[in-house]
Amino acid sequence: MKFQFARSALSLDRKKTPLLSLPTLALTLACVAGAGCDLPASRPPPANTIPFALPASPLEKERRTTEEQRVTLAKLLEHAQTQAPEMLVADGSLALADAEVAAARQIQPTNPTISLALGQRRQAGGAGLDAQVAVEQQIELAGQRRKRREAARRYESLTRLGVDVTDREVHVRVHRGFEQALLAEARRALAVRVVEFDKELLSMAERRVEVGAESPFVLELARARLILSENAATAATARVEITRFALARVSGWQGELIPLGSLDRPQTIDDNTNLLRSAVKDSPVLQRAQARIDLARARVDVARREAWPSPSIGVSYSHEGSTSTPGNSNPASDIWMGTVSIPIPTFARNQGVIARQRSTLKLEEARGRAAWVQFESTVATAVAQLNSAASRVNALEREVVPAFERSLTALRRAYEVGELEFFKVAQAREQLWTARREALIVREEYYDAFAEVERWAGPLAVRGVAEKGANDETN
Repeated sequence: MKFQFARSALSLDRKKTPLLSLPTLALTLACVAGAGCDLPASRPPPANTIPFALPASPLEKERRTTEEQRVTLAKLLEHAQTQAPEMLVADGSLALADAEVAAARQIQPTNPTISLALGQRRQAGGAGLDAQVAVEQQIELAGQRRKRREAARRYESLTRLGVDVTDREVHVRVHRGFEQALLAEARRALAVRVVEFDKELLSMAERRVEVGAESPFVLELARARLILSENAATAATARVEITRFALARVSGWQGELIPLGSLDRPQTIDDNTNLLRSAVKDSPVLQRAQARIDLARARVDVARREAWPSPSIGVSYSHEGSTSTPGNSNPASDIWMGTVSIPIPTFARNQGVIARQRSTLKLEEARGRAAWVQFESTVATAVAQLNSAASRVNALEREVVPAFERSLTALRRAYEVGELEFFKVAQAREQLWTARREALIVREEYYDAFAEVERWAGPLAVRGVAEKGANDETN
Protein backbone atom coordinates (compact mmCIF):
# COMPACT_ATOMS: atom_id res chain seq x y z
CA MET A 1 0.00 0.00 0.00
CA LYS A 2 1.29 3.43 -0.98
CA PHE A 3 0.40 6.64 0.84
CA GLN A 4 0.87 10.13 -0.50
CA PHE A 5 0.49 13.16 1.72
CA ALA A 6 0.48 16.84 0.94
CA ARG A 7 3.28 18.50 2.84
CA SER A 8 1.35 21.71 3.41
CA ALA A 9 -1.68 19.79 4.74
CA LEU A 10 0.24 17.59 7.22
CA SER A 11 2.83 19.98 8.57
CA LEU A 12 2.86 19.40 12.33
CA ASP A 13 4.37 21.36 15.14
CA ARG A 14 6.12 18.91 17.42
CA LYS A 15 5.93 21.22 20.40
CA LYS A 16 2.16 21.58 20.15
CA THR A 17 1.07 18.19 18.65
CA PRO A 18 1.10 15.25 21.13
CA LEU A 19 2.62 11.95 19.97
CA LEU A 20 0.44 8.86 19.60
CA SER A 21 0.53 6.40 22.46
CA LEU A 22 1.84 2.86 21.85
CA PRO A 23 -1.58 1.10 22.15
CA THR A 24 -3.19 3.59 19.82
CA LEU A 25 -0.39 3.18 17.29
CA ALA A 26 -0.67 -0.62 17.37
CA LEU A 27 -4.45 -0.50 16.93
CA THR A 28 -4.07 1.86 14.00
CA LEU A 29 -1.53 -0.35 12.23
CA ALA A 30 -3.70 -3.43 12.74
CA CYS A 31 -6.67 -1.69 11.24
CA VAL A 32 -4.64 -0.57 8.25
CA ALA A 33 -3.37 -4.15 7.71
CA GLY A 34 -6.95 -5.42 7.65
CA ALA A 35 -7.11 -6.98 11.15
CA GLY A 36 -10.84 -6.76 11.32
CA CYS A 37 -11.23 -3.32 12.82
CA ASP A 38 -14.53 -1.79 11.87
CA LEU A 39 -13.59 1.78 11.13
CA PRO A 40 -16.14 4.20 9.75
CA ALA A 41 -15.77 4.64 6.01
CA SER A 42 -14.51 8.05 5.01
CA ARG A 43 -16.67 10.07 2.66
CA PRO A 44 -15.01 10.56 -0.73
CA PRO A 45 -14.29 14.17 -1.57
CA PRO A 46 -16.58 15.83 -4.12
CA ALA A 47 -15.44 15.87 -7.69
CA ASN A 48 -13.26 18.72 -8.86
CA THR A 49 -12.42 19.84 -5.33
CA ILE A 50 -9.31 19.82 -3.21
CA PRO A 51 -9.25 19.53 0.60
CA PHE A 52 -7.17 22.68 1.02
CA ALA A 53 -6.50 25.90 -0.83
CA LEU A 54 -3.34 25.98 -2.89
CA PRO A 55 -1.45 29.26 -2.55
CA ALA A 56 -0.98 31.18 -5.78
CA SER A 57 2.53 31.31 -7.11
CA PRO A 58 4.31 34.70 -7.25
CA LEU A 59 4.18 34.61 -11.04
CA GLU A 60 0.42 34.00 -10.96
CA LYS A 61 -0.07 36.86 -8.51
CA GLU A 62 2.02 39.18 -10.68
CA ARG A 63 0.08 38.18 -13.79
CA ARG A 64 -3.28 38.80 -12.10
CA THR A 65 -2.12 42.13 -10.71
CA THR A 66 -0.85 43.23 -14.12
CA GLU A 67 -4.14 42.25 -15.76
CA GLU A 68 -6.09 44.27 -13.18
CA GLN A 69 -3.85 47.30 -13.77
CA ARG A 70 -4.30 47.27 -17.56
CA VAL A 71 -7.35 49.35 -18.34
CA THR A 72 -8.96 50.22 -21.66
CA LEU A 73 -10.29 53.66 -22.45
CA ALA A 74 -13.91 52.50 -22.49
CA LYS A 75 -13.56 50.85 -19.08
CA LEU A 76 -11.82 53.87 -17.60
CA LEU A 77 -14.50 56.24 -18.91
CA GLU A 78 -17.21 54.04 -17.40
CA HIS A 79 -15.37 54.02 -14.08
CA ALA A 80 -14.90 57.79 -14.09
CA GLN A 81 -18.63 58.43 -14.53
CA THR A 82 -19.25 57.31 -10.96
CA GLN A 83 -15.87 57.43 -9.20
CA ALA A 84 -14.12 60.54 -10.50
CA PRO A 85 -13.65 63.12 -7.70
CA GLU A 86 -15.44 65.83 -9.67
CA MET A 87 -18.38 63.51 -10.34
CA LEU A 88 -18.64 62.63 -6.65
CA VAL A 89 -18.85 66.33 -5.77
CA ALA A 90 -21.32 67.00 -8.59
CA ASP A 91 -23.58 64.15 -7.50
CA GLY A 92 -23.40 65.46 -3.94
CA SER A 93 -24.64 68.86 -5.12
CA LEU A 94 -27.97 67.27 -6.02
CA ALA A 95 -28.74 67.21 -2.30
CA LEU A 96 -28.81 71.02 -2.36
CA ALA A 97 -31.41 70.93 -5.12
CA ASP A 98 -33.51 68.45 -3.15
CA ALA A 99 -33.30 70.72 -0.10
CA GLU A 100 -34.40 73.70 -2.18
CA VAL A 101 -37.41 71.81 -3.47
CA ALA A 102 -38.30 70.60 0.02
CA ALA A 103 -38.10 74.15 1.39
CA ALA A 104 -40.41 75.44 -1.35
CA ARG A 105 -43.08 72.90 -0.40
CA GLN A 106 -43.73 74.69 2.90
CA ILE A 107 -47.38 75.69 3.00
CA GLN A 108 -46.94 79.03 4.74
CA PRO A 109 -43.75 80.96 5.48
CA THR A 110 -44.85 81.96 9.01
CA ASN A 111 -46.35 80.16 11.98
CA PRO A 112 -49.58 81.14 13.70
CA THR A 113 -49.27 83.42 16.73
CA ILE A 114 -51.21 83.20 19.95
CA SER A 115 -51.50 86.05 22.42
CA LEU A 116 -52.77 85.92 26.01
CA ALA A 117 -53.90 88.86 28.15
CA LEU A 118 -54.99 88.87 31.79
CA GLY A 119 -55.78 91.95 33.94
CA GLN A 120 -58.06 93.58 36.45
CA ARG A 121 -60.72 96.10 35.58
CA ARG A 122 -61.59 98.68 38.24
CA GLN A 123 -64.43 101.11 38.30
CA ALA A 124 -66.12 103.15 41.02
CA GLY A 125 -65.13 100.96 43.94
CA GLY A 126 -65.66 97.69 42.10
CA ALA A 127 -63.16 95.37 40.39
CA GLY A 128 -63.37 92.55 37.87
CA LEU A 129 -60.98 90.09 36.25
CA ASP A 130 -60.63 90.30 32.45
CA ALA A 131 -58.93 87.71 30.17
CA GLN A 132 -58.28 87.57 26.43
CA VAL A 133 -56.95 84.90 24.03
CA ALA A 134 -56.23 85.61 20.35
CA VAL A 135 -54.89 83.38 17.53
CA GLU A 136 -53.65 84.89 14.26
CA GLN A 137 -52.14 83.45 11.06
CA GLN A 138 -50.64 85.30 8.11
CA ILE A 139 -51.85 83.87 4.83
CA GLU A 140 -50.27 84.29 1.38
CA LEU A 141 -53.03 84.78 -1.17
CA ALA A 142 -51.03 86.12 -4.12
CA GLY A 143 -49.48 82.78 -5.21
CA GLN A 144 -46.10 83.29 -3.59
CA ARG A 145 -45.77 79.57 -2.75
CA ARG A 146 -46.38 78.55 -6.35
CA LYS A 147 -43.70 80.97 -7.54
CA ARG A 148 -41.21 79.64 -4.97
CA ARG A 149 -41.86 76.07 -6.07
CA GLU A 150 -41.31 77.04 -9.68
CA ALA A 151 -37.98 78.70 -8.78
CA ALA A 152 -36.96 75.58 -6.83
CA ARG A 153 -37.68 73.39 -9.84
CA ARG A 154 -35.59 75.72 -11.97
CA TYR A 155 -32.76 75.43 -9.49
CA GLU A 156 -33.03 71.65 -9.51
CA SER A 157 -32.87 71.62 -13.31
CA LEU A 158 -29.82 73.89 -13.25
CA THR A 159 -28.08 71.63 -10.75
CA ARG A 160 -28.67 68.54 -12.87
CA LEU A 161 -27.33 70.34 -15.92
CA GLY A 162 -24.27 71.18 -13.84
CA VAL A 163 -23.80 67.44 -13.30
CA ASP A 164 -24.01 66.93 -17.07
CA VAL A 165 -21.39 69.63 -17.65
CA THR A 166 -19.12 67.97 -15.10
CA ASP A 167 -19.69 64.57 -16.69
CA ARG A 168 -18.61 65.89 -20.09
CA GLU A 169 -15.60 67.64 -18.63
CA VAL A 170 -14.53 64.45 -16.84
CA HIS A 171 -14.94 62.54 -20.10
CA VAL A 172 -12.72 65.04 -21.91
CA ARG A 173 -10.04 65.01 -19.21
CA VAL A 174 -9.96 61.23 -18.91
CA HIS A 175 -9.80 60.82 -22.69
CA ARG A 176 -7.08 63.44 -22.92
CA GLY A 177 -5.14 61.92 -20.03
CA PHE A 178 -5.38 58.48 -21.60
CA GLU A 179 -3.85 59.77 -24.82
CA GLN A 180 -1.19 61.65 -22.84
CA ALA A 181 -0.18 58.40 -21.15
CA LEU A 182 0.05 56.61 -24.49
CA LEU A 183 2.13 59.46 -25.91
CA ALA A 184 4.44 59.27 -22.91
CA GLU A 185 4.96 55.57 -23.56
CA ALA A 186 5.73 56.30 -27.22
CA ARG A 187 8.27 58.96 -26.19
CA ARG A 188 9.91 56.54 -23.78
CA ALA A 189 10.15 53.85 -26.48
CA LEU A 190 11.70 56.39 -28.85
CA ALA A 191 14.20 57.51 -26.21
CA VAL A 192 15.16 53.92 -25.39
CA ARG A 193 15.70 53.18 -29.09
CA VAL A 194 17.99 56.22 -29.41
CA VAL A 195 19.96 55.06 -26.37
CA GLU A 196 20.44 51.65 -27.98
CA PHE A 197 21.65 53.31 -31.18
CA ASP A 198 24.07 55.57 -29.28
CA LYS A 199 25.46 52.55 -27.42
CA GLU A 200 26.05 50.76 -30.70
CA LEU A 201 27.61 53.91 -32.14
CA LEU A 202 29.94 54.23 -29.13
CA SER A 203 30.96 50.59 -29.42
CA MET A 204 31.77 50.97 -33.10
CA ALA A 205 33.66 54.21 -32.41
CA GLU A 206 35.83 52.44 -29.83
CA ARG A 207 36.73 49.74 -32.36
CA ARG A 208 37.49 52.32 -35.06
CA VAL A 209 39.68 54.31 -32.65
CA GLU A 210 41.60 51.15 -31.77
CA VAL A 211 42.45 50.52 -35.41
CA GLY A 212 43.28 54.19 -35.99
CA ALA A 213 40.32 54.94 -38.24
CA GLU A 214 38.96 57.67 -35.92
CA SER A 215 40.39 60.29 -33.64
CA PRO A 216 40.19 59.61 -29.85
CA PHE A 217 38.21 62.85 -29.59
CA VAL A 218 35.30 61.01 -31.23
CA LEU A 219 34.94 58.81 -28.13
CA GLU A 220 34.33 61.86 -25.95
CA LEU A 221 31.61 63.06 -28.29
CA ALA A 222 30.04 59.60 -28.46
CA ARG A 223 30.02 59.27 -24.66
CA ALA A 224 28.52 62.75 -24.30
CA ARG A 225 25.76 61.92 -26.76
CA LEU A 226 25.05 58.68 -24.93
CA ILE A 227 24.77 60.50 -21.59
CA LEU A 228 22.35 63.01 -23.09
CA SER A 229 20.20 60.29 -24.64
CA GLU A 230 20.18 58.32 -21.36
CA ASN A 231 19.05 61.43 -19.50
CA ALA A 232 16.29 61.91 -22.06
CA ALA A 233 15.22 58.29 -21.57
CA THR A 234 15.17 58.75 -17.79
CA ALA A 235 13.00 61.86 -18.13
CA ALA A 236 10.68 60.02 -20.55
CA THR A 237 10.33 57.13 -18.09
CA ALA A 238 9.45 59.55 -15.29
CA ARG A 239 6.94 61.23 -17.59
CA VAL A 240 5.21 57.89 -18.11
CA GLU A 241 4.68 57.50 -14.36
CA ILE A 242 3.53 61.10 -13.97
CA THR A 243 0.92 60.82 -16.72
CA ARG A 244 -0.40 57.56 -15.28
CA PHE A 245 -0.75 59.06 -11.82
CA ALA A 246 -2.48 62.12 -13.27
CA LEU A 247 -4.86 59.88 -15.22
CA ALA A 248 -5.65 57.86 -12.09
CA ARG A 249 -6.32 61.05 -10.12
CA VAL A 250 -8.68 62.48 -12.74
CA SER A 251 -10.61 59.24 -13.21
CA GLY A 252 -10.74 58.27 -9.53
CA TRP A 253 -8.85 55.01 -10.15
CA GLN A 254 -7.41 53.39 -7.03
CA GLY A 255 -3.98 51.84 -7.37
CA GLU A 256 -1.59 51.65 -10.29
CA LEU A 257 -3.03 52.16 -13.74
CA ILE A 258 -1.60 50.99 -17.07
CA PRO A 259 -3.45 52.24 -20.18
CA LEU A 260 -4.16 49.40 -22.57
CA GLY A 261 -4.23 50.61 -26.13
CA SER A 262 -2.25 52.16 -28.94
CA LEU A 263 -2.13 55.53 -30.66
CA ASP A 264 -5.00 55.63 -33.11
CA ARG A 265 -4.97 57.11 -36.59
CA PRO A 266 -5.99 60.79 -36.55
CA GLN A 267 -9.37 61.57 -38.03
CA THR A 268 -10.66 64.75 -39.62
CA ILE A 269 -14.09 66.39 -39.50
CA ASP A 270 -15.43 67.39 -42.89
CA ASP A 271 -19.09 68.17 -42.14
CA ASN A 272 -18.95 71.16 -39.82
CA THR A 273 -22.62 72.02 -40.32
CA ASN A 274 -23.99 68.78 -38.88
CA LEU A 275 -21.42 68.85 -36.10
CA LEU A 276 -22.40 72.39 -35.12
CA ARG A 277 -26.11 71.54 -35.28
CA SER A 278 -25.74 68.54 -32.99
CA ALA A 279 -23.41 70.48 -30.71
CA VAL A 280 -25.95 73.28 -30.25
CA LYS A 281 -28.71 70.77 -29.63
CA ASP A 282 -26.87 68.66 -27.06
CA SER A 283 -24.51 71.16 -25.48
CA PRO A 284 -24.96 71.18 -21.67
CA VAL A 285 -23.06 74.48 -21.57
CA LEU A 286 -25.71 76.28 -23.63
CA GLN A 287 -28.49 74.47 -21.83
CA ARG A 288 -27.02 75.51 -18.51
CA ALA A 289 -26.76 79.13 -19.67
CA GLN A 290 -30.46 79.07 -20.57
CA ALA A 291 -31.28 77.39 -17.25
CA ARG A 292 -29.50 80.18 -15.40
CA ILE A 293 -31.63 82.73 -17.22
CA ASP A 294 -34.81 80.80 -16.41
CA LEU A 295 -33.82 80.57 -12.74
CA ALA A 296 -33.05 84.29 -12.54
CA ARG A 297 -36.38 85.11 -14.19
CA ALA A 298 -38.23 82.81 -11.77
CA ARG A 299 -36.57 84.48 -8.79
CA VAL A 300 -37.58 87.90 -10.12
CA ASP A 301 -41.19 86.65 -10.19
CA VAL A 302 -40.82 85.41 -6.62
CA ALA A 303 -39.47 88.76 -5.44
CA ARG A 304 -42.28 90.64 -7.16
CA ARG A 305 -44.96 88.37 -5.80
CA GLU A 306 -43.58 88.55 -2.26
CA ALA A 307 -44.05 92.34 -2.41
CA TRP A 308 -47.81 91.80 -2.41
CA PRO A 309 -49.42 92.23 1.02
CA SER A 310 -50.27 89.07 2.92
CA PRO A 311 -53.29 89.47 5.22
CA SER A 312 -53.46 87.99 8.69
CA ILE A 313 -56.65 86.24 9.78
CA GLY A 314 -57.42 85.46 13.38
CA VAL A 315 -59.98 84.91 16.10
CA SER A 316 -60.07 86.26 19.61
CA TYR A 317 -61.98 85.43 22.77
CA SER A 318 -62.41 87.89 25.65
CA HIS A 319 -63.93 87.40 29.09
CA GLU A 320 -64.93 90.40 31.15
CA GLY A 321 -65.51 89.64 34.80
CA SER A 322 -68.49 90.93 36.77
CA THR A 323 -68.20 94.09 38.81
CA SER A 324 -70.37 95.44 41.63
CA THR A 325 -70.75 98.99 42.76
CA PRO A 326 -73.15 100.50 45.28
CA GLY A 327 -76.48 100.39 43.60
CA ASN A 328 -75.24 98.81 40.40
CA SER A 329 -74.12 95.30 39.35
CA ASN A 330 -72.48 94.39 35.99
CA PRO A 331 -72.61 90.67 35.13
CA ALA A 332 -69.70 88.86 33.42
CA SER A 333 -69.64 88.75 29.62
CA ASP A 334 -67.89 86.67 26.91
CA ILE A 335 -66.86 88.23 23.62
CA TRP A 336 -65.84 86.38 20.41
CA MET A 337 -64.33 88.33 17.52
CA GLY A 338 -62.82 87.53 14.12
CA THR A 339 -59.90 89.66 13.01
CA VAL A 340 -58.39 90.53 9.63
CA SER A 341 -55.31 92.73 9.24
CA ILE A 342 -53.78 93.79 5.95
CA PRO A 343 -50.39 95.57 5.72
CA ILE A 344 -50.36 98.68 3.57
CA PRO A 345 -47.44 98.49 1.09
CA THR A 346 -46.40 102.09 1.47
CA PHE A 347 -42.67 102.01 2.24
CA ALA A 348 -41.45 98.40 2.26
CA ARG A 349 -42.33 96.87 -1.09
CA ASN A 350 -39.38 94.42 -1.37
CA GLN A 351 -37.58 96.95 -3.56
CA GLY A 352 -34.05 95.80 -2.67
CA VAL A 353 -34.64 92.11 -3.41
CA ILE A 354 -36.42 92.92 -6.66
CA ALA A 355 -33.59 95.19 -7.81
CA ARG A 356 -30.93 92.56 -7.01
CA GLN A 357 -32.85 89.80 -8.79
CA ARG A 358 -33.40 92.01 -11.84
CA SER A 359 -29.69 92.81 -12.05
CA THR A 360 -28.90 89.08 -11.77
CA LEU A 361 -31.32 88.39 -14.61
CA LYS A 362 -29.65 91.01 -16.82
CA LEU A 363 -26.23 89.53 -16.03
CA GLU A 364 -27.33 85.99 -16.88
CA GLU A 365 -28.94 87.16 -20.11
CA ALA A 366 -25.69 88.86 -21.09
CA ARG A 367 -23.72 85.71 -20.29
CA GLY A 368 -26.16 83.64 -22.30
CA ARG A 369 -25.83 85.88 -25.34
CA ALA A 370 -22.05 85.79 -25.03
CA ALA A 371 -22.09 81.99 -24.84
CA TRP A 372 -24.24 81.73 -27.96
CA VAL A 373 -22.08 84.22 -29.87
CA GLN A 374 -18.81 82.50 -28.96
CA PHE A 375 -20.07 78.94 -29.32
CA GLU A 376 -20.05 78.67 -33.10
CA SER A 377 -16.67 80.34 -33.54
CA THR A 378 -15.15 78.24 -30.73
CA VAL A 379 -16.32 74.97 -32.28
CA ALA A 380 -15.19 76.07 -35.75
CA THR A 381 -11.75 77.03 -34.41
CA ALA A 382 -11.33 73.71 -32.60
CA VAL A 383 -12.37 71.77 -35.72
CA ALA A 384 -9.90 73.73 -37.88
CA GLN A 385 -7.08 73.04 -35.42
CA LEU A 386 -8.03 69.35 -35.31
CA ASN A 387 -8.07 68.99 -39.09
CA SER A 388 -4.76 70.81 -39.44
CA ALA A 389 -3.06 68.69 -36.80
CA ALA A 390 -4.53 65.48 -38.22
CA SER A 391 -3.18 66.28 -41.68
CA ARG A 392 0.29 67.02 -40.36
CA VAL A 393 0.33 63.88 -38.22
CA ASN A 394 -0.69 61.72 -41.16
CA ALA A 395 1.97 63.30 -43.37
CA LEU A 396 4.76 62.88 -40.81
CA GLU A 397 3.83 59.35 -39.82
CA ARG A 398 3.46 58.33 -43.45
CA GLU A 399 6.96 59.50 -44.32
CA VAL A 400 9.03 59.89 -41.16
CA VAL A 401 7.95 57.06 -38.87
CA PRO A 402 8.45 54.15 -41.31
CA ALA A 403 11.83 55.52 -42.41
CA PHE A 404 13.14 56.12 -38.88
CA GLU A 405 14.17 52.56 -38.08
CA ARG A 406 15.44 51.91 -41.61
CA SER A 407 17.52 55.07 -41.50
CA LEU A 408 19.09 54.17 -38.14
CA THR A 409 20.02 50.73 -39.45
CA ALA A 410 21.49 52.23 -42.60
CA LEU A 411 23.52 54.77 -40.60
CA ARG A 412 24.89 52.05 -38.31
CA ARG A 413 26.00 49.93 -41.26
CA ALA A 414 27.47 52.91 -43.12
CA TYR A 415 29.54 53.91 -40.09
CA GLU A 416 30.56 50.34 -39.41
CA VAL A 417 32.02 49.88 -42.89
CA GLY A 418 33.51 53.37 -42.94
CA GLU A 419 31.28 54.95 -45.56
CA LEU A 420 30.36 57.86 -43.26
CA GLU A 421 32.30 59.74 -40.64
CA PHE A 422 31.15 59.94 -37.04
CA PHE A 423 30.13 63.58 -37.27
CA LYS A 424 27.91 62.97 -40.28
CA VAL A 425 26.33 59.96 -38.60
CA ALA A 426 25.71 61.98 -35.43
CA GLN A 427 24.21 64.83 -37.43
CA ALA A 428 21.93 62.50 -39.38
CA ARG A 429 20.86 60.75 -36.19
CA GLU A 430 19.97 64.11 -34.61
CA GLN A 431 17.87 65.07 -37.62
CA LEU A 432 16.04 61.75 -37.58
CA TRP A 433 15.35 62.06 -33.86
CA THR A 434 14.10 65.63 -34.28
CA ALA A 435 11.73 64.59 -37.05
CA ARG A 436 10.43 61.65 -35.03
CA ARG A 437 9.86 63.84 -31.99
CA GLU A 438 8.13 66.41 -34.18
CA ALA A 439 5.63 63.73 -35.20
CA LEU A 440 4.81 63.08 -31.54
CA ILE A 441 4.57 66.82 -30.79
CA VAL A 442 2.11 67.33 -33.65
CA ARG A 443 0.13 64.32 -32.44
CA GLU A 444 -0.10 65.93 -29.02
CA GLU A 445 -1.45 69.09 -30.68
CA TYR A 446 -4.01 66.90 -32.43
CA TYR A 447 -5.20 65.41 -29.14
CA ASP A 448 -5.43 68.89 -27.61
CA ALA A 449 -7.66 70.00 -30.48
CA PHE A 450 -9.64 66.75 -30.25
CA ALA A 451 -10.27 67.37 -26.54
CA GLU A 452 -11.43 70.93 -27.28
CA VAL A 453 -13.90 69.67 -29.89
CA GLU A 454 -15.22 67.07 -27.46
CA ARG A 455 -15.57 69.70 -24.75
CA TRP A 456 -17.88 71.84 -26.90
CA ALA A 457 -19.44 69.37 -29.34
CA GLY A 458 -19.60 66.27 -27.17
CA PRO A 459 -17.76 62.94 -27.41
CA LEU A 460 -16.97 62.22 -31.03
CA ALA A 461 -15.95 58.59 -30.57
CA VAL A 462 -14.86 56.36 -27.71
CA ARG A 463 -11.86 54.52 -29.03
CA GLY A 464 -11.54 51.05 -27.58
CA VAL A 465 -8.64 48.63 -27.77
CA ALA A 466 -8.15 46.57 -30.87
CA GLU A 467 -8.82 42.89 -30.36
CA LYS A 468 -5.48 42.10 -31.88
CA GLY A 469 -3.67 44.19 -29.32
CA ALA A 470 -5.64 42.67 -26.47
CA ASN A 471 -4.90 39.17 -27.77
CA ASP A 472 -1.22 40.00 -28.07
CA GLU A 473 -1.15 41.09 -24.46
CA THR A 474 -2.94 37.93 -23.36
CA ASN A 475 -0.63 35.66 -25.32
